Amino acid sequence: MDLGKSIGLAAIQPSLDTVYYFENLEHTKKANPHYHIALPTINGNYVLLVMFTSQIDRKEEYYSLTNQNALSSLVYADKDKFCFLTKDSVIDCNHPIYKTKEEFGAIISSLEYREADLTETFINDIKDAILTSPIARRNIKKALK
Repeated sequence: MDLGKSIGLAAIQPSLDTVYYFENLEHTKKANPHYHIALPTINGNYVLLVMFTSQIDRKEEYYSLTNQNALSSLVYADKDKFCFLTKDSVIDCNHPIYKTKEEFGAIISSLEYREADLTETFINDIKDAILTSPIARRNIKKALK
């Protein structure tokens, strides 16, 4: 399995075979790079990404205190089911990233892709979690294919 290949921003496309690994410059400087999944959108000039994080307890605690309805928009990922994960993780579908490709260029450092083993069912779970999220912006929900 390929451990990672540097790519250009134009290569970000929805795929069951690929996840994207990069450092988001909008996050704290101490934050490590994370895996992201690209989701299909109605407008091809925009990219919609969701991020894996191993901070499961922090996400659950945060939404338990701030908006319990948002807990249902956490999608769990078992490390034993995904070849690229080394820890159990969660995708917070309350806060997907939706930007033009040019806007992404300003926030991404060291963009790489990794082989993935995603399923249609898992992608549909993510889409459903975004659509039912009490927090995700309406324009993001409308942008999903």
